[in-house]
Order: sequence, then structure tokens, then C-alpha cells
Amino acid sequence: IPWSNYVGWLGVSALITWTWSALMPQETMPREALTFIYALTWGMETFAQLVFWHLPGPALSGAVGMGIYLLLATRGAP
Repeated sequence: IPWSNYVGWLGVSALITWTWSALMPQETMPREALTFIYALTWGMETFAQLVFWHLPGPALSGAVGMGIYLLLATRGAP
């Protein structure tokens, strides 16, 4: 996968995040719903990489990398 693909995804996701945060103050964001969606993404990506794509390395690194933020979110970290 070329680096330009990664940079493109990063740029678009940063733009979406910035736009969303500018339109909706953090105090009104549905934290539980957003955490639930993130948890579903975390679980499904890990499962798919292990079972369907047979990629244990990316599955493990993604599970740990995303899992850290999921753990922080569920513990109420700012």
C-alpha cells in the first residue's frame, strides 16, 4: 500500500474530526454511543484480520493500539 494512501486516509479523517468537533461541542457529544461504535470497530477489525485475512500481526498490533484508547474511554479518561 503506498504511503499516499495512508496520508490520504489520515488527512480525510483529520478533516472529518475537526469539522465534527467544530460543529458539535464536546459537552453535547454522545460519549457512550461513540465509545460503543469504536468498540464494535475494534472487535470486528481484530476478528476479521485474524479469521478472514489470516493476518495475526496486524490483528495483534491493531487490537493493542486501539484497545488502549478503548480502555481509556471506558475508564472515563479525559
